[in-house]
Amino acid sequence: MGIDVYDDDLHLGGDRGLRHYAALVATGKPFGMTEFGQYYDVTVTGLGAASWDARTLAARVRDSYPRTALAAAWYSSVQNAASYVLALADVAHAKELFEDPLVETQ
Repeated sequence: MGIDVYDDDLHLGGDRGLRHYAALVATGKPFGMTEFGQYYDVTVTGLGAASWDARTLAARVRDSYPRTALAAAWYSSVQNAASYVLALADVAHAKELFEDPLVETQ
């Protein structure tokens, strides 16, 4: 089971997807952020790959989604025939995210 969480919930506030998170917790089953990342349209968020702060994932898991079992970065998208391929390595502070004690890498 999973939830997709992008800029509007990670960076921009809103309800941070907490209604969906509460429903996942209520099932009693493990779940993950099956997609997380920046929103593809920089005209909406004002964020580009180089300025998207990867550490936000760990911050949100700690403060808003503490029961999350896993998270999978999803940075590629095609919208209106334009391709947005943004690797996690291209965003700001990816190295610090990988060094966070919350993050297990193999």
